[in-house]
Amino acid sequence: MVHAAMCTIARLIVDTRLGQEPHARPLKDRRQRRDRQRVLSCVFLAALPLYHATAAAPASRNALQPAFSDDESFAQVYTLTAQHDEETFVQIRLVLTNLGLGDRNAACNVLVLGGEGKPWRVNRKFNSREWTYSGEPNPVLSVGPCRMSFQQDKTYISVMLAGATIDITLDGAPEEAEPLYARHVHKHRFYEYAMPVRWSAARTVVNLPGEPQRELNGYGMLEQTRSTTYPSDICQGWLIFRGYGADGYFLASCRIPREEDSAAVGWIWTGDGAQGDAWASFSLRSDSKTLGGKRKEFETILASNQSFRVKSHKLLYRYSFIDALGPIIGAMVKLVVGDPVVRHYSAHAQPSPGGPAMNGVLEVMRIE
Repeated sequence: MVHAAMCTIARLIVDTRLGQEPHARPLKDRRQRRDRQRVLSCVFLAALPLYHATAAAPASRNALQPAFSDDESFAQVYTLTAQHDEETFVQIRLVLTNLGLGDRNAACNVLVLGGEGKPWRVNRKFNSREWTYSGEPNPVLSVGPCRMSFQQDKTYISVMLAGATIDITLDGAPEEAEPLYARHVHKHRFYEYAMPVRWSAARTVVNLPGEPQRELNGYGMLEQTRSTTYPSDICQGWLIFRGYGADGYFLASCRIPREEDSAAVGWIWTGDGAQGDAWASFSLRSDSKTLGGKRKEFETILASNQSFRVKSHKLLYRYSFIDALGPIIGAMVKLVVGDPVVRHYSAHAQPSPGGPAMNGVLEVMRIE
C-alpha cells in the first residue's frame, strides 16, 4: 500500500514535470525514463531505515542466507548493533529488498552516535549485481563494500563507505536453528523478527572522516527481520530498548498497533532463557521540558503490571523519512503515509521493581 502510493506520487511528480497528464501513455523517451527512475530511487533509499523493526528469518535457514519472496514489498534486513555506553552506539544495517527499481536490490545503512563529532549516518543502495551471498566455507553476505560473515563462533562485519571504515567483531555466532521471537500476519502479508546473535562482547574500530580512530569495547547483538508488509499497515509506531549492565542484559521490543483500542504486542528478554517473554500492556508517556534554554524530549515506558520500566535521558538522534525526501516530494508523500520519525535516546531500564538499572539506547518510531 505505502510503496504503491509512493510510486503513484512519484509518477505524478515526474509526469507534471514533463508536462503530461497523470497516467498518460507510457514514457518512451530515455531522458523521461531517467527522471522517473531518479525519483523512485530517492523514495526507495530514504525509506530503508524504516524497515528494520517491522520485519525475521525462518528458523530453518542459515541466519545470513537470503530467503527472497516475489512480493514487490519484500524486505530482509540484518541489523548489527554495537553499544559501548549509553551514548556511544554503532548500528549497521544490510538490506535486501524488492523495493525500488527492479528486484533483489540491496542497501547498507550506517549510524554512529557518540564521540567528539555529530551523529554520522550514511545510506547507500546497490542493484542485484552488486551484492552476493556465499555459504561455503563460511557464510558471507557482501553488499557493495559492506561485508558480514560468521567464522569460528564469531560474527564479523566491515564497512567502507563515504570515506569511513568500521569493523565490528562479536564474540558469538548464530546457532543452526534460531527461535522466532515475533510473527505478525496482516491480510496476505507478514513480518517476522528474530535475534540470531544475542548480547555478546563486541570490539569496534571506527574511522570517520576528519576524526581520530576509535577502538571501543562493549556489547553487541544481531537482529534479523523478514517482511512483505509495511510499517503503516500494522502499527502506528514501535519501540525497542537495548541495554546491558554488570548484572546481565535487557531487551524490550514492542509494536504499537494502528487501532487505538488494541493492545500493544511485544516481548522482553533478560538473557535468562532462549525465548523472550511476551508482554502486551504498558503505558508510553512523552514529555518535553525546557532546560538551559533548550527543549528536551523524554520517553517513559511502564509495564502495566509494574514488572519493568524504561526511561530516557537525552535525545541522541532524530531521523525523518519525509525530511530525507526533500521539501517537494516529502510534502506529497506525507499526505499519504504521514511522517514516520525515528528517535534514539540514551536511557536506562529497571527490569524488576527495586532491581539494578541497566543503561542502554531506546529507539522509538512514530508515524506522526
